[in-house]
Amino acid sequence: MKGRIQTKADLKLIKKLLPEIKKLGDEVARITKKLPLNSDSGEKPIITPKEEALVMHFLVLVRQMAELASSIEGILKSKDAEEAKRWKGYNSELKASLADSVYQIKRICQILKIDLLCELIPLGEERNRQKREEYLRKHPDGTWY
Repeated sequence: MKGRIQTKADLKLIKKLLPEIKKLGDEVARITKKLPLNSDSGEKPIITPKEEALVMHFLVLVRQMAELASSIEGILKSKDAEEAKRWKGYNSELKASLADSVYQIKRICQILKIDLLCELIPLGEERNRQKREEYLRKHPDGTWY
């Protein structure tokens, strides 16, 4: 069974991409810290509170995904005697980042009035099934992740 990361060049590309994702998360954090918490300038708001909440939860989600990238990068770099300890630490970091990401997705769903468990997860499973079938049709010897 063939995987998608087959060569050292593929792995090198992944290792190069992960820090870039982390930089994106850092930039999002920098920008969001500059935004005022509550503006009483008297000016008419340019977006609704609902739209603002949607944007802010999305930006926090991007930051959480960057943390996931950082943890995965650490796992890919750990190739020494301390590897088992590092995996345990990175596993804890990944779990925390995933939990934070899921919470942001939950908040976005609440804002959009989408039921996460009854509507979104089944839709994701169906879309994944369709994409898997299409991928395996095009790449019969490939591995679907």
